[in-house]
Amino acid sequence: MRQRGELGKMTGLIEMVKRSVALAMILEPTGWGIAGNVSRSRDHPDKTIQDYIVLGYDFAEKLVEEAAKEDGSGYALYYLIKEHMNKFGTNLALGEIFLLYLNAYGSIKMGSLNPDRAAEGGSSLIYKMWAESYINSMRLCNLTFIGRFSFSGMPSLTPMIGSKSIKMRLIDLLRLNIFDPISYEAARGFPYTRSVAAELKGKLQCGIPKSEDIDFIFRELCCRYNDFLVYRKNGLDASEIARLKCCAGKKISESLGSISDLVALVLFYYFLSCEEREEGYDEENSERL
Repeated sequence: MRQRGELGKMTGLIEMVKRSVALAMILEPTGWGIAGNVSRSRDHPDKTIQDYIVLGYDFAEKLVEEAAKEDGSGYALYYLIKEHMNKFGTNLALGEIFLLYLNAYGSIKMGSLNPDRAAEGGSSLIYKMWAESYINSMRLCNLTFIGRFSFSGMPSLTPMIGSKSIKMRLIDLLRLNIFDPISYEAARGFPYTRSVAAELKGKLQCGIPKSEDIDFIFRELCCRYNDFLVYRKNGLDASEIARLKCCAGKKISESLGSISDLVALVLFYYFLSCEEREEGYDEENSERL
């Protein structure tokens, strides 16, 4: 009976992680749009807000199922990215998929809905996984996503895409790319995204985020990070100008892809912590109170 109870508890936790992932994916582009990203007021030629709705509805379950299978080899992540590219044919939200995958794994591994515990578990996977597993996943994608490492301004990273063997852990690869906020957050245990999520929870008290709340998250992240997509295309000075304008809430034309990926992670932590409160989970042992 105890075993059945433990199984039921884990099944319930996985369902709540799926819901948090789905809501994060769906709501991420629903702000009014400070920057040139996909938003409720702007589509891209290859991406629309409807794509993100379908992604959250149709793909969140698959992401969490693969994260639950992850054994540290990274093969489950590879399979997930392969299925994503077969389904969508474009780099739709791949940065946020990577971040959400790590934290879904962390939540399941730690048996907790607490964002700090999810981040701790996700970080353990970064230390365990070989960088080669992540690079192989990126090789399935379009060149613009591979550019996250191959055009970083750090020549030591450029040859890795073509290398057959990369002998380093994922944490060591992420630490090399100081210009990418996704790599920076992941390599340091997702500190700032968790703090913004906590601020959002204090503000909304687990209410449904409105468009202006999504824009608030965007501005908070811009106040902290330069966008890597702008940096790669236009250089450091341009990315700094875009950051300052975004932080001040001024409209900019550039698409801030890395920032939007972090917005999704903030929303995931927000919904996860609200699930924790709703379900009455104890941080220490993850049991219903």
